[in-house]
Amino acid sequence: MKKIKGSTVRILVIIAMFVAVVGCAIATSAARFSSLLSFDSTHRAAGWWVVVNDEDFSTTDTFNLSLAETVTVYDLCDETKVCPGSMGTFDLTIDCRYCETNANWSVTFSKQTPLVDYPPIQFKTNFSGQDEPVDFSSANFSGDIAYTPNNTASQVVTITFTWIWPIASYMSENQYAGNDYVFNANVVVQQDLT
Repeated sequence: MKKIKGSTVRILVIIAMFVAVVGCAIATSAARFSSLLSFDSTHRAAGWWVVVNDEDFSTTDTFNLSLAETVTVYDLCDETKVCPGSMGTFDLTIDCRYCETNANWSVTFSKQTPLVDYPPIQFKTNFSGQDEPVDFSSANFSGDIAYTPNNTASQVVTITFTWIWPIASYMSENQYAGNDYVFNANVVVQQDLT
């Protein structure tokens, strides 16, 4: 029987140790890589894109509502004017179909030119399921939009407004002539952090 020389034993021991160290290094680095890969694949950014009346909400939060552009009945004046007896309708639509989080929204209205005397126009809305009169100088609407990936159409809120300038035979309304009465809808839409 041949004797194994001492130098051969040392070489075999060194090779065995090298294989063990390399194997451990590969095993632990593979484990670290796997856990990072798993984390990255399950945590991604949520989509957030809001559109209000067909305008990108990221570029503006104030939307102009010109009554002259919404006239539907203009028997007593031409279609480009607002006058006693005219009436109209318009929608305010908040579209969150491309949002992947719950959202809160609110809308307030104000006169675009507060120093101009606006005519006695009466507003109503279908918001809350009722045909309610609205005072646009203090009108405020708010609500929530739930993220529903299986029914994104439910992530759209539309408020319909109707308006009328009633005829008042006892007063002269020439003071209102020549103006386009514009209201600002100031819209806030934010992610629901609750």
